[in-house]
Amino acid sequence: MSTLRVDSIRGQTADGNYRYIVQMQSTTITDTTTITATSATATGHIVSITPKFSNSLILINLTGGEQSYSGGSSGDAMVGRLHLYRQLTGGSYTSLAQVQEQANGGVNYGNPHSVEFVDTTHATTSAINYQIYAQVNANTYYYNYTPSNLVLKATEIAQ
Repeated sequence: MSTLRVDSIRGQTADGNYRYIVQMQSTTITDTTTITATSATATGHIVSITPKFSNSLILINLTGGEQSYSGGSSGDAMVGRLHLYRQLTGGSYTSLAQVQEQANGGVNYGNPHSVEFVDTTHATTSAINYQIYAQVNANTYYYNYTPSNLVLKATEIAQ
């Protein structure tokens, strides 16, 4: 076993600040969530992290799995949207941003999930829950259509 010890870390960024990864938390789902709602609906895909520093950046990534749409004819424009919601200290979930949108005509399968978002406004060292919400303008949206590993990850980056 090896041990790395340092007295200080100095950044090489243009502003002279150091940034380093403090911790990473992730949650993986393998089930499909079916969404038919036209308003943002909770998927149940949640990652929790308790920041060590209140001014840290929290990098949120959603990768893997597939999203797909069905129920329309080839001429129907279907729009699926993913939103990132945040819950601070056990309060209500509030929207941070729409983080992905897929627009397709008719049935479409196999689009990968690919989201990256940086939370700069949490200002806490208490537990934070991040959850993906989804919606569709018509017909049906499948979050993680072909059940596979869909990973939601929160990485704390100190600055």
